[in-house]
Amino acid sequence: MRWTVLTLAGLAAFRLLVRPRLLRWGATAGEARAPMPGDAVIPRPHVIATRAVTIAAAPEDVWPLLPELAGRGAEVVEEEPGRTLVMAVHAFHVTVTWAVELREQDGHTRLVLRQRILCRPGVLGLIYLLLSDTSDFLAVRGQLATVKALAEGKPHRAAIAVP
Repeated sequence: MRWTVLTLAGLAAFRLLVRPRLLRWGATAGEARAPMPGDAVIPRPHVIATRAVTIAAAPEDVWPLLPELAGRGAEVVEEEPGRTLVMAVHAFHVTVTWAVELREQDGHTRLVLRQRILCRPGVLGLIYLLLSDTSDFLAVRGQLATVKALAEGKPHRAAIAVP
């Protein structure tokens, strides 16, 4: 009984205190609330995550690196070269969209990434939904750090190819 209470308290604390920060890492409140291209692709998602990073490089130096965010199997849904890229992936009982906007800001680039996740009904979709928050955050944070490092011309451990 005691472990059940502690587990439920831990899950509640994660849901209320940690999860909101993971879903909005690096983004301002305004960026998280603002509509973005691609929002209509999944109108009622189970999860919305808006994350952002400021990059000391021009948008044209960041743009070629954007396809790295979605990886293989991503379908381009919308594109405004140099500014906006919306991609979608349909896999493992889930549909995910990545909407990326590059905004010029004081000689730098503000990269804002919005993910919208829709899980299919059923046990596998529910499992994905329950387990994906932390792993997704770590993966996206690593991808954004890699794009930032590559665009700024700095070495980054994730960007180094292993023979």
